[in-house]
Amino acid sequence: MWYPRTDPRRRRPLTRSVALALAAIAGNSAAATDWRFDLPHSQILFSVDHQGYSSALGRLHIKDGIFTFSGRDWASARVDVVIDMTSVDLGDASLDAAARSSALLDTARWPTARYTSTRVEARDANHAIVHGQLHWRGHQQPVDLAVTLNRIAPDPYSLRRKSGFSATATLARENFGMTRHANAIGNLVTLRIEVEGVRSRHTEIPDDPQE
Repeated sequence: MWYPRTDPRRRRPLTRSVALALAAIAGNSAAATDWRFDLPHSQILFSVDHQGYSSALGRLHIKDGIFTFSGRDWASARVDVVIDMTSVDLGDASLDAAARSSALLDTARWPTARYTSTRVEARDANHAIVHGQLHWRGHQQPVDLAVTLNRIAPDPYSLRRKSGFSATATLARENFGMTRHANAIGNLVTLRIEVEGVRSRHTEIPDDPQE
């Protein structure tokens, strides 16, 4: 049946279509999911040159953290994580004590570091660059993470929905005031990060009094 151009019945299908489209957009925007770090399955591995003979290998534990990721839109992703610097593990008790000393990590004064994202740049559906700031030893410096999405799926053991990511980064320790023993320890530190997250309603982590 033909309707006059000004007949309101002619506009109903268009209005309904617009409403459905807006609802779909709103649904996608609300789909961003918050994940809390699953601490036993999240850790940071690092390597740094030792006098040119080899690369010293170590690891650090994550103290707490959350990240937001929808699985569709990297631009809405964010991360906020606190790292336990006292957990440094080089595989030897004497080396661990030296690393925690005031000459290096100075964990008595700075027991934690904190990384917060500023924006996320998508590369493709499963890869992105996270741009952020690392707060450590009284300094704040930009650090970029090359991130890979590994999997989002229910965990058959915990019966909770989980997500997993891998990331790499490089930082210069001198940018954080760590300049001692330059003849023995390299300046560039390479990071490999493996994390898993569990869906969470808690979207913030407590402020760190050390930062």
